Amino acid sequence: MSLGDGQGPLSPHNQQKAVQALRSHVTAITGAVVAEIRRQAPECDGGTVLRTAVCAIVTNYVDRIENPHAGRVDLLEQHQVFGAAELHSGRPIERLQACYRLGARAAWQRIARIGAEEAFAAVVVSYLAEELFTLVDDLARAAADGYRDAVATTGDTLIVWRRKLLHLVLASPQASRHAMLEMARLVRFDVSGELTPVVVRLGGLKPHLRELDGALAESAHGWARVLVPGVVNDRWTVALRAAFPKATVVVGPAGSAECAPEGERIAREVLELSRRGKVEAPSLIRAEEHLAELLLHSDRAVLDRLTAKALRPLKKLAEQERRVILETLECWLDEQGSVEGMGARLHIHPHTVRYRLRRLEEALGDQLREPRDRFALHLVVRSRGVAS
Repeated sequence: MSLGDGQGPLSPHNQQKAVQALRSHVTAITGAVVAEIRRQAPECDGGTVLRTAVCAIVTNYVDRIENPHAGRVDLLEQHQVFGAAELHSGRPIERLQACYRLGARAAWQRIARIGAEEAFAAVVVSYLAEELFTLVDDLARAAADGYRDAVATTGDTLIVWRRKLLHLVLASPQASRHAMLEMARLVRFDVSGELTPVVVRLGGLKPHLRELDGALAESAHGWARVLVPGVVNDRWTVALRAAFPKATVVVGPAGSAECAPEGERIAREVLELSRRGKVEAPSLIRAEEHLAELLLHSDRAVLDRLTAKALRPLKKLAEQERRVILETLECWLDEQGSVEGMGARLHIHPHTVRYRLRRLEEALGDQLREPRDRFALHLVVRSRGVAS
């Protein structure tokens, strides 16, 4: 509806009566809207800013009832700014849109009560309702436009901020929690729950980081690092493989933001073991499945000394015979001495297994019977890795 030339759906008498009644209740209507927003959406409470913004809306509403040609451009521009501010504050536009809906409902409840007290005619009540909800729709649309314009003009900035957050979380020593939370709020990334660090050796491969929507990610100098919200489930496994086809991806342990730097360090060390052939290397490796290997290889000097001591009796053997002895030893340890199990695993006849066991006994003898020495042999065999 529109008043047009002033002779629209409201007579001059009804128009003047409505304006006078509403004008005298601007403060009450404003208070009702502010109270409802604070009750239903306390996170939207901006203090005096909220009350000032609501009062401006109610005042413009009454001005337009009095004069439908009253300007609204300044008000719409102000709400475009509000929409852009939501983005820059790291909040979704839906939060502000919810405030518009709450405000419209609270305002109408108070206006309807005024209408009943003043005995407004039905045509007046209908007109007031349509004008109110048209105004709120226009403001909500303006805020959404401001939010979209801000996204279009700050896209590169958001990328920079997300990378900055990645660096803050994974830095060692780590940045302050306040700094992390502030940056996380700006880019709308939750650092309060579990996070999973991921490292990738790219080599010359090109990553497809767009596949990792919702994660923090960057690539540089043949490496990529990712911070996944939550744990790496089936959905994230698919996304990581799509983002890094043919590359070796290592998923670190999940944990709090404070644990993320240590989780990334573990992932990097497992990736290095993979490069050296010390752990099997499928396209996606979960670091927590290789913590024993990581511990075993944590001090190479000690491991080298242990290997030299444990395998000293084999030093006098020819290379081929030494290789056969070590293969037999590994199988004997894994199969707990079962001749049948060893034969099936090595694809040889049980008689051959027994012959090999005699050669193993001759070569290592007491080391196979002494628990401490047998444990050392087990460590050495495991340390030789899949490449051996």
